[in-house]
Parts: sequence; C-alpha cells; structure tokens
Amino acid sequence: MRETLLIRLTEPCTDAADSVCLGEAGKPLAGSRRGTLAEAAEQAAGRRVVVLVPGSEVLLTRVAVPTTNRQRARKAIPFALEDLLAEDIDGLHFALGPRDAEGQWPVAVVARTRMDEWLRELHAVGILPDRVLPEALALPLTSGSGGLLLETDGALLRDQPWSAQVLAAETLPAVMELLVSRNEAGIDLHVWLCGGELPVWLERVSAKVEPCTDGALRVFATGLAQAEELDLLQGPYSRKEQYGRLLRPWRAAAALLLVGVVVSAIQLGLRYRDLQSESAALATQIEAVYKQAFPGGRIVNPRAQMEQQLNSLRRQQGGVGNDFLGLVAQLGGVFAATPGIELTGANFRDGYLDVELTAGDVQVLDSLKQKITAKGGLSVDIQSATTGADQRVQGRLRIQGAAS
Repeated sequence: MRETLLIRLTEPCTDAADSVCLGEAGKPLAGSRRGTLAEAAEQAAGRRVVVLVPGSEVLLTRVAVPTTNRQRARKAIPFALEDLLAEDIDGLHFALGPRDAEGQWPVAVVARTRMDEWLRELHAVGILPDRVLPEALALPLTSGSGGLLLETDGALLRDQPWSAQVLAAETLPAVMELLVSRNEAGIDLHVWLCGGELPVWLERVSAKVEPCTDGALRVFATGLAQAEELDLLQGPYSRKEQYGRLLRPWRAAAALLLVGVVVSAIQLGLRYRDLQSESAALATQIEAVYKQAFPGGRIVNPRAQMEQQLNSLRRQQGGVGNDFLGLVAQLGGVFAATPGIELTGANFRDGYLDVELTAGDVQVLDSLKQKITAKGGLSVDIQSATTGADQRVQGRLRIQGAAS
C-alpha cells in the first residue's frame, strides 16, 4: 500500500489542519504538523490522502431495515431515521458501513452543507481525498473497554464500535458517572492525554492513561483501519462524483476547444488540398519551361534535369556559366511580362545568348527588345524575323551582357 497523508480538519476554521505522513505499515514517518490546508497539500503528491472530519459534525448510529441489499438500504435508511433527526433529511448525507451480524447498518449522518464546505476547501488547495472519515471512528477501541481522548478544548469518548460523543470538559464527570452506573462490572478506559492535566474524577474509573505529547493524530493513526469501514465519500460524494464536480466547470471550455480543433483540422485539410493543386500547377509550369529551354528528350524530373543541364553548360563554357545564369535571371521577368511571346529554343556560346521565339507580330518582338535593353547592361540584336503561315513572327535574338 502507498504512503498515506492523514489530515485532521479542525474547528471552526476548516482551513486549519493537522497532518502527518504514515508509512506503508501505517506508522508515522515524522511528527504531526499543524498549519493550513495549503501547507498540508504540499505533502500529498504520490500519497493516499485520508481526511478526518470533526466528530461534533457527524452523528454515528445504527439502524435496521428489512433488506440486505446495500443500494436499497441506502434509500431506506434516511426515512427510517427521519423521526430521530432535527433537520430535514433532504439536507443530510447518509453514509453506510458494513452490515453487522445483528442485521443492523452502521450509519454516519452529516449535513450536506458541511460536506460541501470540506470538499470545497480541499479542492481549492488541490487535494482530492481518497477517504473522508469521522474522526471518532479512528479512536482505537478494544473489546470490553472504551477510548477517551482528552484535549485542552474538549474530549472525545468512544464506548461502542459505532457510537461516540464529543464532550465539553465540564460535562465529562457526569457522563462518566452515567457510564459507570450503567455497567455493573465497571468500565475500563484507555485514556490518551493530549493536553491539560489529568482530571481528578478519573480516579473512580479503571483507566490506562497514555500521554500523547505529539498530538492526537498519532492516536488516530492506530485506529485508522477500522475507521475506513465507514467512508463518507459515498453516493453523491463518491470519488467519481468529485471528479465530475471538478471537471464540470471546464466542460463548456473543453467543448469549445474541441470545436476549434475540428475547425482547424478542416481548414488545414482544405489548405493542404489547395497546396497540392498549386504544387501540381508549378510542376506543370516547370516542365513547360524545361521543354522550352531544352527541347527534345525524355522528361522524368524537370528540376533535376534542369540542374544537370546547367551544370553541363557550366563545364562546357569553362567559367562563363555564371554569365549565362545572370542573363537568365535578368531575362526571366521580361519574357514573363511580355504577352504573345513563346520561347522555342536557346543557345549560349561565347558570352552570347541566342534565343529563338515566336511572337504575335513584329511590334511585339520590337517591344521585347526595348524591354530587354531597358534592363541596363544588356545589348540585343534581332538576328532574324520572318512571318510564318500562321501570321506569327518567328524571330531570333542575340543577347549579350555588358561584361561580354
């Protein structure tokens, strides 16, 4: 079993708490600490968290109902106890323990408002408890004896497995007299003195007194196993419901986030489809440019083949390849900006670029020449211009850079 963080909520402020870490065997690893819940939460990581709530806030009793089914008993018990309770049962939470040999169900009754307050305080500091237990049931009890925890501000008396009372110091003598009178054989007590002085009236009772200078949590740690038989986290306060309460405020945000993710995915899909179309169109254009620049031959990968052809030209021209690339870079935009021009061939030799093309008419060819000349640093000579049967002009231009 994992290590356990045992927290005791104190009154009247639930933000104040005592805590102690228990090893796998249930023994305290160090002394108990008193502080805020936020300080206790720092020790919760990786540990099982068990919370003890004040005994004064929880009524412990037993009740018999005509069923052995736990779910049916849970529904019937509130009505069986209704006449004994001062509050409306709709405002109370009923937690059941294991059915005993006499056919009765141990029951812990607590106000729903108190349960809500405790859990709200715990959740606020990041604690999701594994168990919430009445502290009275964690007071050790052996057969034939009772347990009495004496603290500075009060006492906790447990004389039956499923019965306990939180008492003020001034009422203890009268209660003890009543217990002694009810038990002809007397009553044995195990007394834990966790504050103040030993009362004089204890001399009339057979008692074993044990000081607990380290606080009551060490005492509760020894009786924790039996207390866990009646966990308050049942029904609407089960761990599943706790998760639901924590996640409920985030459901709308999560739904919006999911919608955003779906919309983004659709947009990305549409964008991907558009990019694929653009990529296909660019591939077609690259292939067309390659065919114009290097007519003939089989086309497999236009880009790679273009690079191979350019490298071949660089090797053939022995250093003037840079002039060729420079001319191509300068002329590419001019050809693209002149409508009616179609390249049919190109040849670069000795610093001259001979371009074969067809144009709509002589004026288009002359306009192209002027645009190339306007680029600066280039000279253009129309080598030939003939009109074909389709009335288009077939021309040949020789273009030379200024450095050539």
